[in-house]
Amino acid sequence: MNSDIRGVVAALLSDRNAPPALVEKLVETCLDHCVAPNRSILDTLRHALLSMDSTGYQLAGPIPSLDSDRVRVARVMDIEQFAAYFLRLSPAVTGRRADMASRVRMLDHVRWLIDHGVLNDPRFQAELHATGSTHMSPAWVTLAEEVEEQSLPDLAHRMGLFHLRERSELVSVTYEVASTDVRVPTVLDAHLDPSFVPKPRDGSASVSRAWDWELSEWGMSELVHGGGVACEDVEVRLLGSLESSPCPPPQLRTISLPLAPEVAEAVETALQRAASHVRLEPFLLGRVSVLDLTPRQFEVFLGDMYERQGYRVTVTPASHDDGIDLIAISDREDQRGILLQAKHVSRKVGVSAVRELFGARYLTGHTPEDVMLVIATTGSFSGYATRLATLFASEIQLLNYEAIIAELNRYAGIGVSDVARDAIRWSRGTRAV
Repeated sequence: MNSDIRGVVAALLSDRNAPPALVEKLVETCLDHCVAPNRSILDTLRHALLSMDSTGYQLAGPIPSLDSDRVRVARVMDIEQFAAYFLRLSPAVTGRRADMASRVRMLDHVRWLIDHGVLNDPRFQAELHATGSTHMSPAWVTLAEEVEEQSLPDLAHRMGLFHLRERSELVSVTYEVASTDVRVPTVLDAHLDPSFVPKPRDGSASVSRAWDWELSEWGMSELVHGGGVACEDVEVRLLGSLESSPCPPPQLRTISLPLAPEVAEAVETALQRAASHVRLEPFLLGRVSVLDLTPRQFEVFLGDMYERQGYRVTVTPASHDDGIDLIAISDREDQRGILLQAKHVSRKVGVSAVRELFGARYLTGHTPEDVMLVIATTGSFSGYATRLATLFASEIQLLNYEAIIAELNRYAGIGVSDVARDAIRWSRGTRAV
């Protein structure tokens, strides 16, 4: 299974602040990608996001608990980013490179505007706000009071601004917004950026924080708001230049917080079920017939069928299996394990097979409360076998060819949507039913 898919599914399931319905849709997209890969998984997901209404996935995190109705926040960015984002200024471009003299003149002009307070003039602030409101991506901010308390190197690390280059000249834009306009950011606001560390969520929806890659701990506050919110009392100022880049070593950027046990289990189970769905695809598409399999291949096929349902499956050795061809274990408390005997035959399976499987269960020491007995065949069952199984319907299940194909066709109709839905429930501590 592609490690990128595992990482993205883990990130989506870990982010408790993202809307479950949307996470489910994106996890399903990941699992569909396993079935029919056509581009990188991140490209696939970002294309899925772009095809949605932006308000459907951005700014969907909870409102943090703040002390007042209005909050003063700050955006910190490189001066060139500020010029392009707020002032719509960029240096002249010659070929593929910006003309150096043009770049110097532009930055000098921006510094002059800031130093002389032009950008703090009320007449200009309306234009600043209007420009910012045209951007579709969420604005990432921190509480303004925290910016005042930090040195520049600490500021870059504590805000997680590791994309900044050495000698980056930083600008802060501080302003007031309504407390109800800010949100806890989710991995969706970050456009599935693999460097985003999902924020923990508690009942109070406390102020979320950026991840400090240098100290491996939570840093300064980190919030998001939309581009069109009403901003008041805007102030722009130069903070200075960084002496070195805050970018952490590449190996650190691949390390995320340890997954919660239920999330790790949900990820592995979902990917396992998706992988089994991939192996069943030739049968779902009619390229391979169950009737054309060898007896051993039929056992493996049945293993994929049960693994697709979420069981952990072991196909026993081809000989000396004591009458049990497949063992399927469920982690769900409301679901018994499976002891299965496979019969790849065209004739009717007689009552002796039913008796043999009951005897095999006895030898394993399992009870009817532990496991369900299953006989699966490409043929059918005799009347005696069917009647005996009916008498012990709570203990044994008979699957003929038609029943196997009906179950297979059910997967063709639902794809992997049920896998994604169950993954959301499992990751939040609720078993699928």
